[in-house]
Amino acid sequence: MTDEQMPLSRRERNKYETRKRLLSAARALFAERGVTGTTIDDLAEAANVSRATFFNYFPTKDAVVSALHDGHMQKLGILIDGLLEREMTTHERIRLVFEDITDATHRFREYLRAGELERDPARDQISPERTEQFHDLIRRLLDRGITDGDVRTDYSARFLAQTVAAVYISSVQYSRPLSPQDTDSPDTDSQDTDSFDDAMRFIAEALEPRDPIA
Repeated sequence: MTDEQMPLSRRERNKYETRKRLLSAARALFAERGVTGTTIDDLAEAANVSRATFFNYFPTKDAVVSALHDGHMQKLGILIDGLLEREMTTHERIRLVFEDITDATHRFREYLRAGELERDPARDQISPERTEQFHDLIRRLLDRGITDGDVRTDYSARFLAQTVAAVYISSVQYSRPLSPQDTDSPDTDSQDTDSFDDAMRFIAEALEPRDPIA
């Protein structure tokens, strides 16, 4: 039996469950109140732990934001793994990735509003590594598309991945409301749909293979 297959001890299980509760509480409270509207005491209370216990797992509230971001990247990687196993075009795969983040944006508007999700990743010492991680995930889709012949090759896959990632992030930013009043606006959903459709049309045109110049 390998180390990875060894059962967790009771102490290890308790630590895992406590960290899981803290992240679950953070996800719910950030979605309801936003990051700035949630205190460490709020997180500890919602997870049914003491303030001191919170600091045993996370040194700051921003560390919780960072952990949630890492979780988002892991889930995105799993989603892309599944899409690459299915027979579909690159555009269809990218569309499903965009639909996933759009759905998350609708469910966690308060969490995503005002750039709170990007707070920690935007720091200079963290942003380059995470940005590259994101580009690498998108590039996996494009590399498959190049192999399948439905992605252009006159630009590097790296550059195309950066372009798609930029549109992806922009879609998140512009699909969330700027104020609480916008959430109740009947035009919000239609605006989100228009933004989504525009993004997908742009990506389809940007990635379409080009005939070689004679």
